[in-house]
Amino acid sequence: MAKIVLNDVTNSADLSAINSNFDEIADALNNGALWRDNPVGEPNQMTGNLDMNGHLIINAGAIVPSIGDGSIQTSMLADGAVTTPKLADANVTSPKLADNSVIPSKIPDSSLTSAKYAPLSVNTTALADGAATLAKLAANSVDGSKIVNGAVTSSKLATASVGDSQLVWPGLCKMVTTVANIRALDKTRYTVAGTLCYTSLGDGGSGFYFLNAGDTTSADNGGSIIVASDGGRWYLYSPTTINVKQWGARGDGSTNDYTAFQNAINYAQSQINAEIVIPRGVFIIGQKLQYTAQSTRSSIHFRGAGADITEVRFTSLDGGFRLSLTSPGHTFHFKDMSITTAQGAGSGYGIYAVQTMSLNQFLQNDISHVTFRGADNAGSGGSFYWDNAYFMDGVCGTNVYGVTVYGSGASGTGGYYRGNPAAIANPGNGYSIYHNINSCTFNNLGISLVYGSYCQGMTVSQINSQNTGIGVYCPPGSTGLLAQLQVSSSQFANTQNCIALQSAILNTMIYGNNIISINGNSGLYCPITDGISVSANQFISGDANSNFGVTLGPPGGTGHHSAVVTGNSFIGLNTGVFLQSGSNNCNVQSNSYYACVTNVANGGTGNIVGGGST
Repeated sequence: MAKIVLNDVTNSADLSAINSNFDEIADALNNGALWRDNPVGEPNQMTGNLDMNGHLIINAGAIVPSIGDGSIQTSMLADGAVTTPKLADANVTSPKLADNSVIPSKIPDSSLTSAKYAPLSVNTTALADGAATLAKLAANSVDGSKIVNGAVTSSKLATASVGDSQLVWPGLCKMVTTVANIRALDKTRYTVAGTLCYTSLGDGGSGFYFLNAGDTTSADNGGSIIVASDGGRWYLYSPTTINVKQWGARGDGSTNDYTAFQNAINYAQSQINAEIVIPRGVFIIGQKLQYTAQSTRSSIHFRGAGADITEVRFTSLDGGFRLSLTSPGHTFHFKDMSITTAQGAGSGYGIYAVQTMSLNQFLQNDISHVTFRGADNAGSGGSFYWDNAYFMDGVCGTNVYGVTVYGSGASGTGGYYRGNPAAIANPGNGYSIYHNINSCTFNNLGISLVYGSYCQGMTVSQINSQNTGIGVYCPPGSTGLLAQLQVSSSQFANTQNCIALQSAILNTMIYGNNIISINGNSGLYCPITDGISVSANQFISGDANSNFGVTLGPPGGTGHHSAVVTGNSFIGLNTGVFLQSGSNNCNVQSNSYYACVTNVANGGTGNIVGGGST
C-alpha cells in the first residue's frame, strides 16, 4: 500500500487532528493493505511475504489483473504454473513468444497455431526436435534464416511432408531423373538442372544443363540443346566434350544408336574443335556416320575406352565413319575402340577420309589403338570383315599406331593410301604424303597395306603381316610420281608376295625385316625398279615350294635405275635373288646364302653380282 502520512498533533487537546490521523490510517488499511505505490524514487516492495491464514502472498513485482501484452514476465511462468488451456489462441499473441522466452517442451503441438511462429518471433533454438510439427513449418510460417543446421531433423523433411515449391528459389539446381524430365521443367522457377541418366538409371547419360533465357528458336537436338514444353532452351554444360550417352546412345548391343551418334557428330561439326567420347559398351549403328568439317581449321576426335571395351558395330553394307575434309587445316583422330562390321564382302570402309581440296599445309591425323574386325571375329576367325579397314583418300600427315586389323579367309584390306586426283589441278598439292604406320598387326587379310596412285612419303615400321595375301602392295598401273617408301623392322608371313611393288617407286628402302615366302612367291617382288635399297633383311622359305627371296625387274619410272641388295640372309630358298630379264644396274653382293638351290639368278645385263657367303 502507499506510504501513510499523518499530520503532527501539537496539542493533546486537539481531538480533531487526532481523529483525522486515525481516519487516514483506517482508509489506508481498508483500501490498500495488499499493495503499495510509493512516490517516485522509493522502491515498490514489501519487506517480506504476507501470511494470510496459511496462504502466502509472494513478495513479487507489480501485478495487474489484466493479461494484456507485456503484463506477464517469463520468470513468472515457472514449470507447471501455466497449463495448455491458459495459452489458448486468444490469450497470448506472438510478441509474447520472443526469443528464449518459452521453453518448447512447455508448448505442446495443440496449444499454438502456426501464426504464432511468425518469422521473427521464434529463435532457432526453440525449434528443437519435437517442439514443432510439420504443420507449423508451413512455407510462410518460419523464416528460412531461422532454421539452421540441427534445428529440424531430416525426418521432418520427408518427401511427402514438404512440397517441392517450398524447396526452391531462383538459381537453385533442380535435380531430375531423365532428360524427359528436363523437357517438363518450368523456366520461370529454375535456371540450372541436373539429370541422373538419359533414359534409365545407370545408362551413363547424366549431365548438367542451364537455361538459356535468350534463346527462343533453337531446335531440340537431343543432346546439347533440350527444348522444354514451355519453350525453355536447356543447354548442356561442357559441350566441347561430347559424350554419346548424353545424346541418348545406349551401347547395350541391341539398340540402334545411329540417331544419337549422328546428332552428336552434327553438333561437333558446328564446333572449331570437338571431342566425341564413346564409353564402354557395344553401340549398334544401322548406317554410315558422316562428318563434314565446316570451318577453315578444325579437328574432330573420337575417343573410346579401349579396343573391344568400346565397340562401334555397323550393321549395314555402307557402314563406317565417313569424313569429308574440305580444307587443308582439317584433321581427325580415332583412339581406343573397336570398329566392327556385321557384313561380309562389300561392307565398305571402317574409316573413309577424303580431302577434297589441294593441300599446302600438313597437320596430324591419327588412328591409334583401334581394332578393325568383323562383329563375329574377336581374333580367331569369322565370316565378317571390312573391304577396307581404313582408306586415306588425298589425306596427308597420318599416323597409324597400335592398330589391329582382322579379315576373314584372306579377304579385305587393312589400310589404303592414295592421292586425290581432283586436287591435281594445283600441281604438287594433290599428293597423299607423310604417312607413318607403326606397331600394327594385319591378320587374315587379302592385303595389309596399299601404296596407291599419287602417294609419297610412307614409313612402315614394326608391323606384323600374318596369314595375309600381300603385306605391302603397290598396284600395277599406279599413276603419279610415286616416291619414298620405307619398310623396316617388320615381320611378314604371307601367302603371296610379301612386299609386292608392281609400279615404280622412287627411292624405296627395305631393311631389317623378317620375311617368309611360301607357295612359290617372293619375299620382295619388284618387277619395275626406280632406285631401291634392300639390306639387313632375312628371307626364309616357309615351305618346300620354289620360293624366291628378292625378285627385281627392269628399270622404270624416273630412270633412276640403281638397285642395291646387300647384307641380307637368304635361307632355304629355291632362289635367293632373281634378277629378271631386262634388269639393269643392279648391285648384289655381301649377302649370306644358306641351303638355297640358287643363290643369285642373273637374267639381266649390266648387273654386278659378287661377294657373299654360303
